[in-house]
Amino acid sequence: MQLFSKMGVFYDAGYFSYAQTHYYTQKRGWLIFDPIHRLLENWANDMQLDTTNPEIKLVSAFWFEGIRHAREIQKINHLEIERNRHIDLLRAGIDLRFFHLSEKVSTKGVDVMYASEVIYQSIVQNLDIVVIVSGDGGLVPLVQTLQKLGKKVLMFHFEYETEERKQKASSKLMNVCNGNLLFSDAEIDPRYADICDSAFRKLDHTEHV
Repeated sequence: MQLFSKMGVFYDAGYFSYAQTHYYTQKRGWLIFDPIHRLLENWANDMQLDTTNPEIKLVSAFWFEGIRHAREIQKINHLEIERNRHIDLLRAGIDLRFFHLSEKVSTKGVDVMYASEVIYQSIVQNLDIVVIVSGDGGLVPLVQTLQKLGKKVLMFHFEYETEERKQKASSKLMNVCNGNLLFSDAEIDPRYADICDSAFRKLDHTEHV
Protein backbone atom coordinates (compact mmCIF):
# COMPACT_ATOMS: atom_id res chain seq x y z
CA MET A 1 0.00 0.00 0.00
CA GLN A 2 1.40 3.40 -1.03
CA LEU A 3 1.59 5.66 2.03
CA PHE A 4 2.55 8.87 0.23
CA SER A 5 1.79 10.83 -2.92
CA LYS A 6 4.49 10.69 -5.60
CA MET A 7 5.95 13.82 -7.15
CA GLY A 8 8.20 14.17 -10.19
CA VAL A 9 10.17 17.23 -11.31
CA PHE A 10 10.80 18.00 -14.98
CA TYR A 11 13.43 20.59 -15.90
CA ASP A 12 13.46 22.67 -19.05
CA ALA A 13 17.27 22.71 -19.31
CA GLY A 14 17.61 25.93 -21.25
CA TYR A 15 15.30 27.75 -18.84
CA PHE A 16 17.11 26.58 -15.70
CA SER A 17 20.56 27.09 -17.22
CA TYR A 18 19.81 30.76 -17.95
CA ALA A 19 18.77 31.20 -14.30
CA GLN A 20 21.99 29.56 -13.12
CA THR A 21 24.04 31.90 -15.30
CA HIS A 22 22.10 34.94 -14.11
CA TYR A 23 22.67 34.26 -10.42
CA TYR A 24 26.30 33.35 -11.04
CA THR A 25 26.98 36.65 -12.81
CA GLN A 26 25.25 38.42 -9.89
CA LYS A 27 27.89 36.86 -7.58
CA ARG A 28 25.26 34.81 -5.74
CA GLY A 29 26.88 31.46 -6.50
CA TRP A 30 25.98 28.46 -8.62
CA LEU A 31 22.45 27.01 -8.26
CA ILE A 32 22.53 23.33 -7.30
CA PHE A 33 19.80 20.76 -7.30
CA ASP A 34 19.44 18.92 -3.99
CA PRO A 35 18.31 22.05 -2.08
CA ILE A 36 15.94 22.92 -4.93
CA HIS A 37 14.37 19.49 -4.56
CA ARG A 38 13.99 19.94 -0.79
CA LEU A 39 12.35 23.31 -1.44
CA LEU A 40 9.88 21.83 -3.91
CA GLU A 41 9.01 18.90 -1.66
CA ASN A 42 8.46 21.16 1.36
CA TRP A 43 6.41 23.63 -0.66
CA ALA A 44 4.21 20.89 -2.16
CA ASN A 45 3.51 19.51 1.31
CA ASP A 46 2.70 22.98 2.65
CA MET A 47 0.15 23.52 -0.15
CA GLN A 48 -2.10 20.76 1.23
CA LEU A 49 -3.07 19.56 -2.22
CA ASP A 50 -6.10 17.33 -2.53
CA THR A 51 -4.19 14.09 -3.04
CA THR A 52 -5.02 10.55 -1.94
CA ASN A 53 -2.16 10.56 0.57
CA PRO A 54 -1.40 13.86 2.31
CA GLU A 55 2.37 13.31 2.55
CA ILE A 56 4.21 14.13 -0.69
CA LYS A 57 7.60 12.73 -1.62
CA LEU A 58 9.82 13.54 -4.59
CA VAL A 59 10.52 10.24 -6.34
CA SER A 60 12.09 11.30 -9.65
CA ALA A 61 13.55 14.21 -11.58
CA PHE A 62 14.31 14.62 -15.29
CA TRP A 63 16.42 17.09 -17.27
CA PHE A 64 15.59 17.78 -20.92
CA GLU A 65 18.28 19.43 -23.00
CA GLY A 66 18.82 20.11 -26.66
CA ILE A 67 22.51 19.86 -27.54
CA ARG A 68 24.53 20.91 -30.56
CA HIS A 69 27.68 19.44 -32.06
CA ALA A 70 30.89 20.65 -30.39
CA ARG A 71 32.03 22.38 -33.58
CA GLU A 72 28.93 24.60 -33.41
CA ILE A 73 29.77 25.87 -29.91
CA GLN A 74 31.35 29.33 -30.12
CA LYS A 75 32.05 30.19 -26.47
CA ILE A 76 35.36 28.67 -25.42
CA ASN A 77 34.30 27.66 -21.89
CA HIS A 78 30.78 26.55 -22.79
CA LEU A 79 31.58 22.84 -22.99
CA GLU A 80 33.41 22.94 -19.64
CA ILE A 81 30.45 24.62 -17.94
CA GLU A 82 28.07 22.17 -19.60
CA ARG A 83 30.08 19.15 -18.45
CA ASN A 84 30.26 20.45 -14.87
CA ARG A 85 26.50 21.05 -14.88
CA HIS A 86 25.89 17.50 -16.07
CA ILE A 87 28.04 16.16 -13.22
CA ASP A 88 25.94 18.17 -10.75
CA LEU A 89 22.81 16.68 -12.28
CA LEU A 90 24.12 13.13 -12.02
CA ARG A 91 25.17 13.66 -8.40
CA ALA A 92 21.63 14.82 -7.64
CA GLY A 93 20.20 11.64 -9.17
CA ILE A 94 18.49 13.45 -12.04
CA ASP A 95 17.71 11.44 -15.17
CA LEU A 96 19.23 13.16 -18.22
CA ARG A 97 17.44 13.34 -21.56
CA PHE A 98 19.37 14.79 -24.51
CA PHE A 99 18.10 15.71 -27.95
CA HIS A 100 20.34 16.62 -30.86
CA LEU A 101 19.55 20.09 -32.17
CA SER A 102 19.95 20.10 -35.92
CA GLU A 103 18.25 21.40 -39.03
CA LYS A 104 15.62 18.67 -38.58
CA VAL A 105 15.15 19.10 -34.82
CA SER A 106 14.76 22.71 -33.63
CA THR A 107 14.16 23.95 -30.09
CA LYS A 108 10.42 23.58 -30.83
CA GLY A 109 11.06 19.95 -31.61
CA VAL A 110 12.68 19.57 -28.19
CA ASP A 111 9.57 21.15 -26.62
CA VAL A 112 7.43 18.45 -28.24
CA MET A 113 9.76 15.73 -26.98
CA TYR A 114 9.68 17.30 -23.51
CA ALA A 115 5.87 17.26 -23.42
CA SER A 116 5.66 13.69 -24.69
CA GLU A 117 8.17 12.42 -22.14
CA VAL A 118 6.52 14.24 -19.23
CA ILE A 119 3.18 12.62 -20.05
CA TYR A 120 4.80 9.21 -20.49
CA GLN A 121 6.75 9.37 -17.22
CA SER A 122 3.75 10.65 -15.28
CA ILE A 123 1.78 7.60 -16.40
CA VAL A 124 4.53 4.98 -16.10
CA GLN A 125 5.55 6.16 -12.62
CA ASN A 126 1.95 6.80 -11.56
CA LEU A 127 2.86 10.28 -10.38
CA ASP A 128 0.32 12.22 -8.37
CA ILE A 129 2.07 15.57 -8.78
CA VAL A 130 4.12 16.92 -11.67
CA VAL A 131 6.38 19.94 -11.21
CA ILE A 132 7.45 21.73 -14.38
CA VAL A 133 10.50 23.97 -14.10
CA SER A 134 9.77 26.40 -16.88
CA GLY A 135 7.90 29.60 -17.68
CA ASP A 136 6.96 28.75 -21.26
CA GLY A 137 3.35 29.51 -22.17
CA GLY A 138 3.57 26.86 -24.87
CA LEU A 139 3.30 24.24 -22.11
CA VAL A 140 -0.35 25.10 -21.32
CA PRO A 141 -1.69 22.17 -23.43
CA LEU A 142 0.70 19.82 -21.61
CA VAL A 143 -0.59 20.99 -18.23
CA GLN A 144 -4.20 20.55 -19.33
CA THR A 145 -3.48 17.02 -20.58
CA LEU A 146 -1.80 16.07 -17.30
CA GLN A 147 -4.75 17.41 -15.34
CA LYS A 148 -7.15 15.35 -17.46
CA LEU A 149 -5.06 12.34 -16.43
CA GLY A 150 -5.74 13.24 -12.80
CA LYS A 151 -2.35 14.81 -12.05
CA LYS A 152 -1.79 17.95 -10.00
CA VAL A 153 0.59 20.23 -11.88
CA LEU A 154 2.84 22.72 -10.10
CA MET A 155 5.15 25.28 -11.65
CA PHE A 156 8.53 26.46 -10.37
CA HIS A 157 9.97 29.54 -12.07
CA PHE A 158 12.35 32.49 -11.97
CA GLU A 159 12.03 36.18 -12.75
CA TYR A 160 14.94 38.54 -13.39
CA GLU A 161 15.98 41.27 -15.78
CA THR A 162 19.38 42.20 -17.17
CA GLU A 163 20.56 44.25 -20.13
CA GLU A 164 20.76 41.06 -22.18
CA ARG A 165 17.69 39.16 -21.01
CA LYS A 166 14.31 39.61 -19.35
CA GLN A 167 12.87 36.48 -17.77
CA LYS A 168 9.20 36.51 -16.83
CA ALA A 169 6.92 33.50 -16.76
CA SER A 170 3.78 33.20 -18.84
CA SER A 171 0.69 34.29 -16.91
CA LYS A 172 -1.37 31.77 -18.88
CA LEU A 173 0.85 28.97 -17.65
CA MET A 174 0.65 30.20 -14.04
CA ASN A 175 -3.14 30.42 -14.21
CA VAL A 176 -3.65 26.90 -15.55
CA CYS A 177 -1.34 25.19 -13.04
CA ASN A 178 -2.59 24.02 -9.64
CA GLY A 179 0.06 26.20 -7.99
CA ASN A 180 3.23 28.10 -8.80
CA LEU A 181 6.32 29.08 -6.84
CA LEU A 182 8.58 31.96 -7.82
CA PHE A 183 12.10 31.43 -6.51
CA SER A 184 12.54 35.04 -5.41
CA ASP A 185 9.32 34.76 -3.36
CA ALA A 186 10.59 31.58 -1.71
CA GLU A 187 13.82 33.38 -0.80
CA ILE A 188 11.94 35.84 1.45
CA ASP A 189 9.51 33.29 2.86
CA PRO A 190 10.62 32.36 6.42
CA ARG A 191 9.68 28.73 5.75
CA TYR A 192 12.06 28.42 2.81
CA ALA A 193 14.72 31.15 3.15
CA ASP A 194 17.40 28.88 4.62
CA ILE A 195 16.86 26.22 1.93
CA CYS A 196 17.08 28.86 -0.81
CA ASP A 197 20.33 30.20 0.63
CA SER A 198 21.79 26.70 0.66
CA ALA A 199 20.83 26.30 -3.02
CA PHE A 200 23.84 28.41 -4.03
CA ARG A 201 27.24 26.79 -4.12
CA LYS A 202 29.62 29.57 -3.22
CA LEU A 203 32.63 29.84 -5.51
CA ASP A 204 35.84 31.76 -5.04
CA HIS A 205 37.87 33.29 -7.87
CA THR A 206 39.96 30.13 -8.32
CA GLU A 207 36.98 27.85 -8.91
CA HIS A 208 34.93 27.03 -11.99
CA VAL A 209 31.29 26.05 -12.03
